[in-house]
Amino acid sequence: MRGRSEARPRFGATRHPLPRPFFAPTRVRHRLKQLVTKGESPIELAVFTDDEVKAVLANEGGDASKLTSRQRSMLQLPQNLSLFVDAGLARSENRFNTPKELCDACWTTKRKAVAAQRLEFDAHWQPAIKLLAAALSARQELSAPASVMDAFPPEFLERMASEGVLTWDGHRYGFGHETFFDYCFARTQPNGGRDFIRFLESDAQQLFRRAQLRQVLAFLRDDDFAVYCEGVGYLLRSGRIRPHLKLLTIELLTALPEPKDEELKMLLPWIESEMARWRANQTNPDHLASRIWESFFHSCSMFVVADRLGLIQQWLNSAETSLAETMCLYLRRQTDWHAERIAELLEPFVGRGGEWRKRLRYMMEGPNLSKSRRYFELFLRLFDNGTLDDAKDQFVSNGTFWSMLHGFAEERPVWCAELAAHWLDRRLLVAQASAEQLERPWSLFDDQAGVEELGVSARSEPAAFLQFVIPAILRVAETARYVKDPDTFSRDRVWHVPSAGEYPSLSQAFLRASKTALALVGAQSPKELRPLIARLRAAKLYIANYLLLYAYLSNPVVFADEALQLLAQESLRLSCGYSDSPYWTSRQVIEACSPHCADSTFRGLEAALLEFVPAYERTRDGIRSRGRAAYNLASALPVARTSNRAKAQLAEWSGKFKAPDSPPRGVHSCEVVSPIKRDSALHMTDDQWLRAIAKYNSADRRRDFNHPERGGAQHLAGMLQQFVKEQPERFARLSLRFPEDTDPSYFTNVLYGLKEAEIAGPISWT
Repeated sequence: MRGRSEARPRFGATRHPLPRPFFAPTRVRHRLKQLVTKGESPIELAVFTDDEVKAVLANEGGDASKLTSRQRSMLQLPQNLSLFVDAGLARSENRFNTPKELCDACWTTKRKAVAAQRLEFDAHWQPAIKLLAAALSARQELSAPASVMDAFPPEFLERMASEGVLTWDGHRYGFGHETFFDYCFARTQPNGGRDFIRFLESDAQQLFRRAQLRQVLAFLRDDDFAVYCEGVGYLLRSGRIRPHLKLLTIELLTALPEPKDEELKMLLPWIESEMARWRANQTNPDHLASRIWESFFHSCSMFVVADRLGLIQQWLNSAETSLAETMCLYLRRQTDWHAERIAELLEPFVGRGGEWRKRLRYMMEGPNLSKSRRYFELFLRLFDNGTLDDAKDQFVSNGTFWSMLHGFAEERPVWCAELAAHWLDRRLLVAQASAEQLERPWSLFDDQAGVEELGVSARSEPAAFLQFVIPAILRVAETARYVKDPDTFSRDRVWHVPSAGEYPSLSQAFLRASKTALALVGAQSPKELRPLIARLRAAKLYIANYLLLYAYLSNPVVFADEALQLLAQESLRLSCGYSDSPYWTSRQVIEACSPHCADSTFRGLEAALLEFVPAYERTRDGIRSRGRAAYNLASALPVARTSNRAKAQLAEWSGKFKAPDSPPRGVHSCEVVSPIKRDSALHMTDDQWLRAIAKYNSADRRRDFNHPERGGAQHLAGMLQQFVKEQPERFARLSLRFPEDTDPSYFTNVLYGLKEAEIAGPISWT
C-alpha cells in the first residue's frame, strides 16, 4: 500500500495527479519500491478516513459495522489496515484491541495458511521466523541474503512468500510488513524479551532499535505486566540508554488507550520533580522530567488515571497558586477529551471569587464549549453570574466574546440559540447597572462578531432558535422601551429602528436571524408558530409587531385572513418598516396575503387603508404628505380585487406622489458631490447657472432618499470653482449678477478660482 488521494509528496517528488489508494500484493511491494528514482522520496501516507476504511473492508468482503470504534480507529493507520487485509482478517471473526493483538491474529492466520499446504511446514514456521528476525536485527536491515535461509526447504519459503509472510526479490528475504517484522522479533526474543533492555545498554542504539523496542514493550505488557513495569522503570533510570529511546518509551506510555495506575505511578517521580521546580521558579536540570510532564500534559488517557488516583482534585485544591493555575492550564487542554468530567471538577469553585474568578474565565475562554452539555451548563452559570463579563477571544488582538465562539453554532446550533438568549439577558442587566457610568449603555448589545453564528443557528435549528431568542428579545425591548403608552407600540433603545443594511450590527442580527427562523418554521410547520404569534400579538412593542408581521409573512396562504383582519382592526400596526421605508413591512404583508384572503377580509382592509392617516400627516409639517402612507399600503393590493373607489383614489395619489416608496436600502455610504453633474454643467448658459445657484442656495442639503449623494450649495460652488479656473472672464462677469442673498460659498469659490486661474490681461467687466 503506497498511495492515497490525500497524501502529499515530499520535496523532490514530481507533481502528478495522485492515484487512487490500492493494496499491492506483498510479494511485489519490493518491486514497487524500486520505482522510486534516485533523488525522490516515497509518498508519505496520512491516516485514512473512517469512510475510506469502510470502503476498503467492503471491497475485501468485510463489514466495518462489526468493528468497534477503537478497532476502526486503529485501521485508519495505513500499516494496520494493510496488515489486516493481507492477513485475510476482513472476512474473519478475529477481534483485536491493540496493534499487538492485530499481529497475534495475523501470526495465527498466516501460520495456519502456510501449514495448510503441508503439515510439516508448521514445524519450520517458528525457527524460520526467529532466524530471519535475528539476522535482520543483527544487520539492522530490512532484508537478508538468501543464504541466511538455506536451512529451510525451498517449497516452504515459496509458500511463506506467497502468503505474504516473507518477501523475496530473487536475492534477498525480508518480512512482508515492517510492523510484522518488529512483532516477530519481539515474539521470538529469548526469555520473552525480558533481556532486551539490558541488551540495548551494550548496543549502539541506533534508530533501527526504536521499532523493536516498541514491539518488545507491547509484547511484555500483555505477557507479564510486572516484568514490563520493571523494565520500563529500569530503562528510564538507566544512564546507558540514549534519550531518543527514553522519549519513545514515554510517548508509548502516554499514548496507551487504557493505561493502568502503575504506569502513571512510574512517571510520578519525574512529574513531581518538575512541579517542585515550578514552586522554586527554577529550570529543571533533569530534561527527562520536563519531557515526561509535557507528554503527561497532552495525554488524554493519563488524565483518566490521574483522576482515578485523586491527583487532579488534590492539585486543584492546592493552596499553592502556581500549582492551581498550572492545573487550570492542564484542564483546559484536557477539555478536548474530558469536558464532562472537568465541568464536574470545576463546579465546586463557582462563586469562590478572587483568583478563581480569573481562572474559571480563562478555562471558559477555550475552544471546547461544544464538547459536553455539563460543561456548557457550567459556562452558562458563569456567564449569568458575571464571571464571564470580560471573557473574550484571546487568540487575536481585537477578540470579543462572540469571536471566541467562532464555529460553535455549526457544532451546536441549539446550544448557540440558548446562549444567545442568555447573552441578551446578561447584557440587559449590565446595561441597567452601568446606565450612570456609560454615555450609551445600550451599545453593549453590539459586538464586532456573532452575526454569522446567529445566522447559522437560526438556519440549522429554527424552531429552537425562536424558542430561546424571541422571548429574550421581548424581555430586552420591554425593559428598554422609551415610553409606556397603551395607545402606541413603544419603540426601544436597542431596536429603535430595524435596519435593512447589508452588514448588520449584532443587535440587528438578532432580528435578521429571527426572521430567517420564522420563515423556515412557518413554511414547514405553521402551526408551531401559533404560541409565538399569540405572545407577539399581546406585546405592545414596535419590535414585537415587526416580528409578528414577519411570522405572518412566513406562510401568507395560512395566515392571510388573520394578518389582514388584524391590520384592519388595529391601524397602528400599519406603521411598521424601516427608517427609509417606514411602511415596508406592513406593505409586504398586504401584498403577500391579500390575494389569499376572504372577500370580506379584503373589503375591510381596503376600507381601512383608504382612511388611514398616520399622526405625522395630521401635523403642519406633514400635511403636504397626507395620503402618502395610505398610498404606499393600498398600492400593494391586487388590482383585480380592488373596488372602483379604491382605484380612483390610487389614481389621485399616483398623480400626487408619482410612485410608492422604494424598498429599504439600509445604511450605506456614498460621496456627496455636486447636485448637477459636470457633463451637464458644461452646456449650461449663464441664466441656467443663476437658476441653479438660486435652487441650491443653502448649506443645508435637501433630503433625497433616492439620491443621497446629491449635495447642496457648497458642493455646487466647489464645481463652479473649476469652471472659473477654465473660463475666468465669463464667470467673473457672472458673479456680478449673483443676488445679494446668494450663499457665501459661491463668492468664496469664485475668488479662489480667479486666484488660481491663468489670466492674460485685465478682465473686461462689461
